[in-house]
Amino acid sequence: MADILSTAISGLEAFQQALSVTGNNISNASTPGYTRQQVNLSPSFAQNFGSGFVGSGVNVDGVSRILDQFANAQALGANQALAQQTAYVGVANQVNDVLGTSSNGIASALTSFYNSLQSLSSNPSSQTLRSSVLAQAQTLAQAINQAGTQLNQIKTTTASQVSAAVDQVNSLAGNIAQLNAQITQLSGQGPNQAPNTLLDQRDQLVSQLSQIVGVRTNTEASGALDIYVGSGQALVVGNQATALSTAPSAYDAAQLDVRFGSGASAQVITGQLAGGSLAGYVQAQSEVLSLAINGLGQIATAVATSVNAQQAQGVTATNTLGGNLFSLTAPTVTAASTNGSVNTFGAITAVVSNVSSLTASNYVLKYSGTAWTATDPKTGAAVPLAVIPGIPATIQIPSGTAPALTLTLPAAGSPSAGDTFLIQPTAGAATGLAVSLTDPNGLAAAGLPVGTAGAANTGTGTISTPTLATPGTLPVGATTINFVTANTYTVTANGTTSAAIAYTSNTAITANNLTFTISGAPKAGDSFTIGAPNGVGNDNRNALALASLQTQGVLNGGTVSVASGYSTLVADVGTTTKAATTAQAAQQAVATQATQRQQNISGVNLDEEGAKLVQWQQAYSAAGKVVSVAASLFNTLISDINAG
Repeated sequence: MADILSTAISGLEAFQQALSVTGNNISNASTPGYTRQQVNLSPSFAQNFGSGFVGSGVNVDGVSRILDQFANAQALGANQALAQQTAYVGVANQVNDVLGTSSNGIASALTSFYNSLQSLSSNPSSQTLRSSVLAQAQTLAQAINQAGTQLNQIKTTTASQVSAAVDQVNSLAGNIAQLNAQITQLSGQGPNQAPNTLLDQRDQLVSQLSQIVGVRTNTEASGALDIYVGSGQALVVGNQATALSTAPSAYDAAQLDVRFGSGASAQVITGQLAGGSLAGYVQAQSEVLSLAINGLGQIATAVATSVNAQQAQGVTATNTLGGNLFSLTAPTVTAASTNGSVNTFGAITAVVSNVSSLTASNYVLKYSGTAWTATDPKTGAAVPLAVIPGIPATIQIPSGTAPALTLTLPAAGSPSAGDTFLIQPTAGAATGLAVSLTDPNGLAAAGLPVGTAGAANTGTGTISTPTLATPGTLPVGATTINFVTANTYTVTANGTTSAAIAYTSNTAITANNLTFTISGAPKAGDSFTIGAPNGVGNDNRNALALASLQTQGVLNGGTVSVASGYSTLVADVGTTTKAATTAQAAQQAVATQATQRQQNISGVNLDEEGAKLVQWQQAYSAAGKVVSVAASLFNTLISDINAG
């Protein structure tokens, strides 16, 4: 009887715990991070009664969580990839809003500016039209400035998000380390006494952590969970957490690097991050933001450089050579903060030497100790360069017939082996574009003087279009070439006539700061005249040349106009954003499916728990009946003994 009673009581106790666990599952059906639990039952030791072994009840071996580690790992990986893509898309959408809409006015401002030059060509002496050109130039500069400022603000905000994400990582890592300590301590109290609530809390924190930074995990025999980031850096080991930190990039103080640890021994892991919003922000910084800032700067540089160059080929209303219409921030060259020569080697300066070869790429210049090399920081590909010896020495990047940049090295001091410098040809150009010309009469609408053949010429000689021998200086007065014989000529300029000069067809002649050629067979008495500079009147040749820049190839080897270049930039940013959004949607589907699979295993199904509740209730009632039967049998036995 006692065996029957103890067997029934073990059932009552087991089913009571089962009811409690099921009730707890139902109560936490909507609790974030809760993992469904189950009671683990096993039969008690059976007794041999001679005729066979008879069980002696049920044991409760523990309460365990229903887990599938593979499903959990899949959900973790899918969601941290989704978090990275979501962060990237968030930044990309902001950039696309700045460049991809008509509200910034850059496209229309470009059109209005070139149209104003076209209008000026119809009446180059009009002060109203000249003032309109300056006004439209100002509007264009402001539109580009505004877009550049907005992009820089996005860059600053993204850096703040990187910093905030690192703070969150450190907080979560610290909490996980504390839970590791508690779990290790409680797990040591018995093999079947897992602290399920603490394990759920830790898993929830790991899930939150993986939304910020990509992680890999490893469970120790003690129950502690180790967490690794980057290329294997141990963020949490047991009850110890190593904090991440941020620091300004070695080249760009506005862009933050993520570091493992802090202080002098900290390791930069920015490029090793994969997964989580932190990686998304870092990726957006180096890709879409860099594309937009550098690309817009390239457009600003192309506008300013091409217009200023054409201005220099014309004559103003005050009979001077045209000066710059726009001013522009020069390319920046930043020495790495880790350079050994920081206190001995002066600043490297850079200028755009050929805008048609200019791209939106940055370059990293490095000194090996004996030679200079250049690479593309995004791809790591080598970029050809040419070093021109001298004091000071110069470097052309990329090398070739039309290098985009010319760098001037300091005349004094020497770089150290391993020194690196970041060259940003266009990063500051969008916000640095400004209108430097304030006097409408400074617009060079007229062309340079041209040569004409004398009306009484009898030979077949012709004169070419003159160019300035020394840029920046106009000739003084008219220049006359008189052929004394068919084979000799004199040049008269500034009231002075040269001695007779031997004539050779198509040989360059330089006089009065003009270079030109005469070809053919002039005869004695023939003459050619190059008029004096005259910017007053209806000469519109340079105004037409300025207006033609709207469609003329300026970028990409002289094949792409400024307007087309801007359209391409907008399209590139739009394509990048669209591709990222599409990838986000696809990753969302993957993450949803993985999470659903994990929840199907570990989540609470109320229908299932309701059925179990009935099962355990009926089992408990049945065990209670066994107790009643055992009591009845015991009472019958006592009564028989007393009666006997």
